[in-house]
Amino acid sequence: MPLISPFALLKDALTVYKNRFGTLFVVYLIPNLASIFTGLIIGFTGVGLLAFARNNFFEGNFVVKAISVTVAFFLLLLVSFVIQTWGHVALITAVVNSEEKIGIRESYKRAWSQIFSYWWLTIITSFVILGGFMLLFFPGIIFSIWFSMAYFVLVVEKKGGIDALLKSREYVKGYWWGVFGRLAFLPVFFIIVYFVPTLIFQILKLKIIETIFASLVIFILAPLGLIYLWILFKNLKLAKGEFEFIPSNNSRLKFVLVAILGGLILPLGVGATIVLVSINPSKQLARSRDQSRKSSIYITRTAIELYYAKSGVYPESLGVLVPEYMSQVPKDPKTEIPLRYTLTNEVYEICADYEVEEDECISSSRFSD
Repeated sequence: MPLISPFALLKDALTVYKNRFGTLFVVYLIPNLASIFTGLIIGFTGVGLLAFARNNFFEGNFVVKAISVTVAFFLLLLVSFVIQTWGHVALITAVVNSEEKIGIRESYKRAWSQIFSYWWLTIITSFVILGGFMLLFFPGIIFSIWFSMAYFVLVVEKKGGIDALLKSREYVKGYWWGVFGRLAFLPVFFIIVYFVPTLIFQILKLKIIETIFASLVIFILAPLGLIYLWILFKNLKLAKGEFEFIPSNNSRLKFVLVAILGGLILPLGVGATIVLVSINPSKQLARSRDQSRKSSIYITRTAIELYYAKSGVYPESLGVLVPEYMSQVPKDPKTEIPLRYTLTNEVYEICADYEVEEDECISSSRFSD
């Protein structure tokens, strides 16, 4: 039985999306709001630490305060990560139950029990595909298509881990090129929808409209892509018909070994970095000093903006910021020369000379953009 065309898939996906837009939009909105909220908190925390400096935050029991801030930071990241994962599983749940028309609350309720299974499947899938790319690259592409339906197997059939991958492969088997073509069609469609209007806005120099459009399109197209994949999965199930799936231990072992190979990339990468540093330590130290200079520029800019928010003018020199906004004027880690700061007609500029990267200057006009 042949698969339906990508145009038919897209048409059916648009129909489902139209009928379920409100629910799917809100389900997808929640984890993204969590991500934005986390980013704002992290940003405000950085600015807040500078403000705390004038209240002697870095005096007294520094260790306890530092640990408290660090723990709170990572707890916030963990909560955000859980909410984002929960939202992703809820979106899949809402899509696969489109005919039942479950709501937002029910989508999240059903998704909660599968968060850890989703994490585990993501880890296994990533390692197996990475391992495939290490095996002469092409196996990684083959694995990516084989396992493209694994998340639907998890949510619909309650099979996780290696079994979800093997069941996905079983559905794709005999239709690999057909699935590949339909998966390739989707990003082409997205590129056309995204880049053509964006190019027009760039030509017309409508920067604000371009930014808003880009954000909305990316946000709106994500659920559509998931619906497209879901309809393709249903089409594969119909084409394959009912079949008994009992994966052999040998099949499991093969992909476990490939996953282990993929999992070795991280420690190997760390080891390679250590080797490179040992081979050329002076260049790595120079890069490290450049990062310190970059950090000093942005910390100084934040202090300047805090000063402006309070006084309504920019400081005549960086020394004015000490000790209320900074403990001391940042200096070059190698030459001990302070950052270059100029103020002309209420437009300031901070500059640093880098060793490896190109020299950098940040101005108040650039910051306002």
